[in-house]
Amino acid sequence: MTHVPSGNDDSLLTRAFSWIMTHRTQEGRVAGLSNGDLRNLAADLGVTQADLLHVLPEGTPPRDLMDQMIRAHGLDPAAIRALPTAMVRDMEVTCSRCQNASRCERDLKAGRAAVNSQHYCGNAPTFDAMIDARA
Repeated sequence: MTHVPSGNDDSLLTRAFSWIMTHRTQEGRVAGLSNGDLRNLAADLGVTQADLLHVLPEGTPPRDLMDQMIRAHGLDPAAIRALPTAMVRDMEVTCSRCQNASRCERDLKAGRAAVNSQHYCGNAPTFDAMIDARA
């Protein structure tokens, strides 16, 4: 299995999502990738095929929302992305599967995300633990 680097914008995960977004068809299928290829790519990234397809953003990309939410909690996205790859990947998957992305965007724009996210953000407990560990 391929090692997934963390901590920079040239990570395998970032490159894979960028490639997928570029090659995605109107039907949502990824042009040029068979189901087997997609399954292998997901396995190399350490996520399920469904998770890989699910992170294809329709609004603000989940990575951007997550970075904004990290900042809203007073944390540094670059420092978070330097943490162990599995932890960051799990946070990204949690964010990408969130059913409250619209609420997240509204709260981020209104400056209420750090407080309100406790009610809907699957990563809020992780952010809280990181803040506590910093103290």
